[in-house]
Amino acid sequence: MRLLGIPNEEIILKKRGNQFDTIRLMKKISYESAKNPFFQKFINKHKLYNDPQALEKIFNYCFQKVKYLKDPINKQYIRSGARSLREGRGNCVDYCILLSSFLLNLNIPHKFRMISTTADSPNNYGHIYIKAGSIPMDLVIGQDQQGKEIFKRDNERTPFFNKEIPYVKNYDLVVY
Repeated sequence: MRLLGIPNEEIILKKRGNQFDTIRLMKKISYESAKNPFFQKFINKHKLYNDPQALEKIFNYCFQKVKYLKDPINKQYIRSGARSLREGRGNCVDYCILLSSFLLNLNIPHKFRMISTTADSPNNYGHIYIKAGSIPMDLVIGQDQQGKEIFKRDNERTPFFNKEIPYVKNYDLVVY
């Protein structure tokens, strides 16, 4: 798949790009990523429909398959959903594209939610996740920023579906 002219399914955001550049590009990449036949095949195989149970199944699948990996300092890589699954790693940006690829195939309305968690710097949006209707889908919760599991249950990584961390300010971009 060629992703916005990049043959390796990975993009480096322009120098001096900001969070708003990232989120706009993420939307474009999500639509391209959703065209990968894997997502529709997965949905058909698991008989998923446009309902909360499908959201949780997709969330759990992605959480188990992709561990958190921080991008290098001053670089923002944006991976397609298929690439994140193939490599088994990604960050909050990549998680959003991965989840959005499934949701677009299921025709589930959703948006990217950027948040600031610092009252001293409310315009510094340091995290992003999916909001599907009233359901937050944040794959970072349950891992630390180096990809180590911080919550365990029976020696398995434990996902936190439908949980949202507190924030002081948010910015939403409707994807579908």
